[in-house]
Amino acid sequence: MPERLDTRPERADSVHAILLVDGRYVLQLRDDRPDIAAPGLWGLFGGLLHPGEEPEAGLARELSEELDIQVKAGRLVWHLEGWSEFLETPKRWWFFEVDGSAAWERHRLSEGRAAGVFAYAETAALAMTPLTREVLSRHHEERRHSPAL
Repeated sequence: MPERLDTRPERADSVHAILLVDGRYVLQLRDDRPDIAAPGLWGLFGGLLHPGEEPEAGLARELSEELDIQVKAGRLVWHLEGWSEFLETPKRWWFFEVDGSAAWERHRLSEGRAAGVFAYAETAALAMTPLTREVLSRHHEERRHSPAL
């Protein structure tokens, strides 16, 4: 039997928008398919970066592909490194705060089952991954202590 080549990257990079509309969080209800990460859960808009793609460019591409919106460049708030259980590889997550207020009325969802705009307190009732919940919690706390964010 021929040896199988491992085609997984050494590390996967993904970019995600902490997308705000009038100070509320915009989340995506992901498709319920077994071939994607976090199927059927609420999450942040974004996705994997293409090889050599800068995070800022990837963020703009993902928001254009998923919501058909163009927004001003986001503000990098964190990047995390860890292990992706879904991809079975090391992963880096880039999180940007993005104000989508001006573009939101023109959005058109093209990926996922739904998009919703939620006050932070409303997100507690949503099914989401622990990482998404942690990102929202951390962002909310930082905004409470630094309203200029």
